[in-house]
Amino acid sequence: MDYRENVYVDKDHPVFKTPHFIDSKGKPTQNLVDLADPHKKDGLVWSVFMTFNKLDYGFWLPRLGELVYGRTIENVSYIAPHFWRPVSPPLQRYLWIYENLHHPRIAASRGGRKEPKRLAEVARHVDYWRDLAREGILNPGMEGCLEEPSELDLILDSPSFVIAVIARNTEDIIGEETWDKERDEIGKVIDLGLKFTEGKKAFYLMLITDKDKHKPAKIYDELIPHYRSDPDFLKNRLPHRSEAELDRLRGHIDRTTWSDIINMLRDSRVDLPTGKRKIIKGLFEYLEKRNLI
Repeated sequence: MDYRENVYVDKDHPVFKTPHFIDSKGKPTQNLVDLADPHKKDGLVWSVFMTFNKLDYGFWLPRLGELVYGRTIENVSYIAPHFWRPVSPPLQRYLWIYENLHHPRIAASRGGRKEPKRLAEVARHVDYWRDLAREGILNPGMEGCLEEPSELDLILDSPSFVIAVIARNTEDIIGEETWDKERDEIGKVIDLGLKFTEGKKAFYLMLITDKDKHKPAKIYDELIPHYRSDPDFLKNRLPHRSEAELDRLRGHIDRTTWSDIINMLRDSRVDLPTGKRKIIKGLFEYLEKRNLI
């Protein structure tokens, strides 16, 4: 399937010619294959938020804040969308891992059970790996790198806040990272998003899914209520983060659906000129075709 059939806007954007999507031999990468798959998240997040990018921030940002968080997000002069941005874990995460190699959440993790000799070697030379992390030269693929960078679906970056978006269609999230039984994808995205703010901006986590509830429940159905309203759970999932950092997350973690977002736009489109109303109508049809409305 041609990926252009699965995206709504900016089908020929230069990003689709970069190594993220086309390899050195000119062949499509797995990322381009996923972009073309109507059951995956990639075409969705691009189509919805690049449509947002064609509308005035003052139109959609306050409405999106009210929809997801029940509050207006401060309006800003610009928002830069960063799709599929790789972000490495923060230093304090690596240092916490090295301090807790014998903790059950590390030792009894999938990685610990599968590669106990590797874990023992890392523990034997832990000072070396800790020094590499502090120097910023701990790279993916190294024996002592027990958590690799992750690609964030979308970062909305503004002068005063960052919104990290976890986008899902029919997929679930990762419920357990390889080397930590209690490190799930939501917690990891929060952690990486906080790193992206550099401690200078407000941070929001937005989970967007196909439905409010699933039977049987998805992993994120079970986890997001805890992240939203259980401080002890949040502390357990992010043990290397300070109380002040965790306090900044209060009221800033929540979820919505693709249908709620498009209905928010449709209900407000009378305030827009004809051309932009047509853009929203086209996005509605795009989502309707994918049974998300």
